Parts: sequence; structure tokens; C-alpha cells
Amino acid sequence: MKLNLNEIVELHYELNGMTYTKDGVSTVVSNGLLKQKTSMKNKLYFQRLNKVVEAEVKLLDESKKELFDKFGEGEGEERFIPKEKMEEFNKEYLDLLKAEKDIDVVSLWSTDITPETLESIETEEVYPVFLKLVDK
Repeated sequence: MKLNLNEIVELHYELNGMTYTKDGVSTVVSNGLLKQKTSMKNKLYFQRLNKVVEAEVKLLDESKKELFDKFGEGEGEERFIPKEKMEEFNKEYLDLLKAEKDIDVVSLWSTDITPETLESIETEEVYPVFLKLVDK
């Protein structure tokens, strides 16, 4: 199934969880699928999917860094995108997030993954991008 890079980033958080930090205080927003109670078989599938997702997130981060190098000014911690270049930076970054990647779930699982396959997961969290992969 094709996902754009924005969806892949969301899937990364769905798998690994997300923590929000403000003023030195961390709040868990999501634990992620990898930390949920489920069968070892499902955990293996999630880890396989996570490897694919992490590789794409890494490529996106590298591309974002290149954009920052292209448009940014200053050195080290003082590096920034000048106001006059921000619109062009944002346009290129948003175009990058629209790029698609085919995530071949069938090659990651030994069988089709279905809602029944996932019924052993005990969670109160919702994973819309992951469910989009399952409900193809």
C-alpha cells in the first residue's frame, strides 16, 4: 500500500509511541504498538514493519537536513531559516512529505494480516495509519 512520507512519520509514532516535553516535564501521548500486550508473532510483525518505517524516517530526516542546509543561515545552535526563505523552505518540505512509498505489508507478514490477527492486542489507543495498512 502506498503511504506518503507524512503518513509514514505518523506510523512511526504509532509503532514507537510519542512523548511530549514542555518545561522539562515529559508526558506520554502514546505508548505505541510495540509496547502493547500482544502475541510474540504480532510483535515480530510490528518490528519488521518498524524497520521499514525507521529507514524511511531516517531518509526524510536526511532530506530535511539538506533543505535546512540549502535555506539556512548561521552556524551550530544559531542556525535558522531566514524569514524571506521560509515560504520556499516550507513549500519544498511539504512537497517532500507528499512523496509516496509503497509499504508491502504482505512481504513483512507470513500471512495476510487481518483484524482477527490483531485481536490479541490489549490497547485503548487508536492507530489510524496502521489500521489503514491492515484494512487495505
